[in-house]
Amino acid sequence: MAETSSSKGPLLQAAGGGLSCFYANRNLYHYKEPVEKARQRADAAPISPQTLYILPSPLLWYGVDKLLERIDASSLILAVEIDEELYNLAENRRPSSLCKNERLIFLKEDQALGIPPPISLSTIRRVRLVTLNGGYALAPASYRRLVAHYERYIRLQWQNRMTLVWFGPLWLKNFFYNCAAIANQATIPLRQSELPILIAGAGPSLDEAIPLIERYRKQFLLLAVDTALSPLKAHGLDPDLIVCQDGQYYTMGDFITSKGFSTPLLFDLTAFRGVPRHQQAPLLPFLSSFDSSQLIARFSHAVPEIPLLPPVGSVGVTALLLAQKMKPPALLLAGLDFSYRLGKSHCRGTPFHHRELQNRKRLSPEGDFSAILQRHPFCLDEEQVPPVISDLVLSGYEENFTERLSALKSAMPICIFPGSLPTRKLRGKTGKRYDHDPARFLSELEKRHGSSAPLFARGNGDDRNTGRDVQGFLLSEQRLLKQFVQEDRRLWKELDYLYRFFPDFHRIDPEQPDDGFHRRAIASAQRFIRIIEQALSVLRS
Repeated sequence: MAETSSSKGPLLQAAGGGLSCFYANRNLYHYKEPVEKARQRADAAPISPQTLYILPSPLLWYGVDKLLERIDASSLILAVEIDEELYNLAENRRPSSLCKNERLIFLKEDQALGIPPPISLSTIRRVRLVTLNGGYALAPASYRRLVAHYERYIRLQWQNRMTLVWFGPLWLKNFFYNCAAIANQATIPLRQSELPILIAGAGPSLDEAIPLIERYRKQFLLLAVDTALSPLKAHGLDPDLIVCQDGQYYTMGDFITSKGFSTPLLFDLTAFRGVPRHQQAPLLPFLSSFDSSQLIARFSHAVPEIPLLPPVGSVGVTALLLAQKMKPPALLLAGLDFSYRLGKSHCRGTPFHHRELQNRKRLSPEGDFSAILQRHPFCLDEEQVPPVISDLVLSGYEENFTERLSALKSAMPICIFPGSLPTRKLRGKTGKRYDHDPARFLSELEKRHGSSAPLFARGNGDDRNTGRDVQGFLLSEQRLLKQFVQEDRRLWKELDYLYRFFPDFHRIDPEQPDDGFHRRAIASAQRFIRIIEQALSVLRS
């Protein structure tokens, strides 16, 4: 047989029971029994429920029908072709019976790598690679990257779903109470900053950054996460803005030393409801769209001036998104470590550091590590003493931050303080794109920019009172809930937030939910009716 190069396209030759495909100087099917060998591979593939089977290079589709027979209704097959000529071959040779099968999807590589994926994966729990021919060997690294892409997406999807199961009711309760809080007082819109912005996290490296922050304090707008408030205040540094996002009551500890402070508060409407109610600070509310429910869409339509942010999970990443909206001329990052050392997970002066010191005993001088061990920690740098540690949660936040920061580099100069953020990773990949000398960076800013001004003070002419819009939204939501309780099933989809945090939500047919699921949704509606009534009572008092 004469060899055929890839430039001449795939060569099909008759073989026992079908056709063999010769391409890129190799046979992609068995040269004698192409159909039978492909079906044997399909028959030997491990099968499990709720699985996405990634099928590299379907070629002539031999064995795919056998694989479809074996998988259950909860699984899908994603056939992917990287080579353009082999994609055209597979598209032209695809049997009509496979074209109509909804559990089989055929995509090019760039389509399959889209975010979000072009297929529904709501019930998928795992990914398996199934090879029915030699097409995988043409680009094994690309197909492995595709498998890793879907494994990561599905892992994050189920992590987000479990987070919603645990925290969904709390976030919704905080949301309704915080709506009443902002309806009861004037709010301030987020404005463009003419000064550079320094985002201050509460990581251990903030201790080393504070002297430079003190020296050049007037040259930038200081945007601090809530946990960094106490250590900054201890050094006489008053932030221009504070970002608060945590929905649990633990976040009140970040403000315990600053009761009655007047620093403007950028707070998520899903943050713990006690924060905006017990502070005299001006409020700049925003909303993280933690779920794709109709509730968030209705709120955004009713109160369009409150910005919506994507759900990122980390207050540090949220601070970056808010700084991006303010369009500063430059950006500085300090205390955003996304890593720690044993015995010091945060900088000195934070509630977390105080708690670590209190837990130290003679027989355990480094404190209690039980909470850290539950998050599967791993070493980032074993050469340093003590070693730098991260975990799956922090590394996910770091990756998210890195991706968003890379997109900002073309818009403004960025300086990263030593030890801050993913400096180690950025230096290894894109270190030339970022400034890592904050002293020189700040001295240059001092020459180019003047002193800071109270950008978000009250009463400077453009404050907006959203109280009427928010109150109208709460009353409208209360009416919808009461209609639903009175057995108006037409509102089932419109009030989907009542049941989206149920653990079995993804297994229920939204068109025809069973009676037990519907009764639970009714009980959820009654609960939120009481919450809205309590929230509205704050407005009337």
